[in-house]
Amino acid sequence: MPRELMTITRVQQSTRDIPLAIKQALDTVAQPGSGCSLFVGIDEDARPRRQLSPQARASIRRKSLERRVRKAAPLFADRIIADELAANPKYFNPVENEST
Repeated sequence: MPRELMTITRVQQSTRDIPLAIKQALDTVAQPGSGCSLFVGIDEDARPRRQLSPQARASIRRKSLERRVRKAAPLFADRIIADELAANPKYFNPVENEST
């Protein structure tokens, strides 16, 4: 039956190195040979999510549209891109449309 002697949650960039504070805390709780072990895992929900600004999202959307259209229809790409930008201005330029 598994049991936890100690749980430490820490947000950091990498799990490559175990911080010294955690190693020292582990040594005080579980001595070598006691049958306890250390588990280091990544809690995906604990990591802060990167929030993109509306300008950054719009830029990504425009570049993605241009890449897709130029690959599918290179001869008519400029016209298709212009039509799509005109048809969905709030999606591709959200900041410009807030002021109008």
